[in-house]
Amino acid sequence: MLSQRDENGISRLYYAMRDHLHNGEVTTADLLEYDHHIVKLTNEINEKRRDKIVWKYFQYLSLLFVDA
Repeated sequence: MLSQRDENGISRLYYAMRDHLHNGEVTTADLLEYDHHIVKLTNEINEKRRDKIVWKYFQYLSLLFVDA
């Protein structure tokens, strides 16, 4: 889940996907940029919510496709 982040605010899903990237169009730098953007926007949304959003892996993947 996106709520599980390291001390730098990077989601654990980033690390899982980074480890499975092959030579393609998306680089690890791109993936990290997308992850930062998703985390930032999620934090902004959650600031005003009582029930915090916690993305499931398939929702996170959908957000990556929309952000890219």
